[in-house]
Amino acid sequence: MAQMDTLFKSLRHNAARIADFSGKDSRAQFWPYAGVVLVLGSIGLIVVLLHDWSAMLREMSSLVGVAPGPGGQINLPPEAQERLDAAFTETFANTPQTALRMAIPLAGVVVLLAAAMVRRLHGGGRSAFWALLPFPFLGVGLWGMSHLMSVAATGGGVDLAHLMAIILCNMAYLAALAWLIALLVEESSAPSSQA
Repeated sequence: MAQMDTLFKSLRHNAARIADFSGKDSRAQFWPYAGVVLVLGSIGLIVVLLHDWSAMLREMSSLVGVAPGPGGQINLPPEAQERLDAAFTETFANTPQTALRMAIPLAGVVVLLAAAMVRRLHGGGRSAFWALLPFPFLGVGLWGMSHLMSVAATGGGVDLAHLMAIILCNMAYLAALAWLIALLVEESSAPSSQA
């Protein structure tokens, strides 16, 4: 029961201060709220992906139970291969639109967490600018992957240098995100603000 009380206190505290970037918050004020927001954002992303990938997923599910041939190769009948190729092409040709739709739940997470992250960083004695660290890498990576998938869907080859740049950008994003999380987990340096 104490855990539920902590969760509801955190939700009330952050909902009341959704646009308040001043003050300092403790870990107990931040993390339960952040967890709820991240779960809801993840559900939003899953809904977008399931919607946008539905044709490809339907075609792939129709292949369940197809036995591999010699050497583990799956040799599909030509009509099944054509349907699967068309579903993949449609899915990847729509990657820019999918990226835009994915931006909606991502933007929701950012809006809901922005002030809370700033207060939590202040609570750890850090500048709010640390919260911006992952965003350039995220933006460049999403744009790069969207572009790469669009080119691949239209019959263009995959440029390995472009793919490697995206992989390196994603690694930098994950490192920046891990650093931000480490800062948000730090013990508070001063008493938290009360709402």
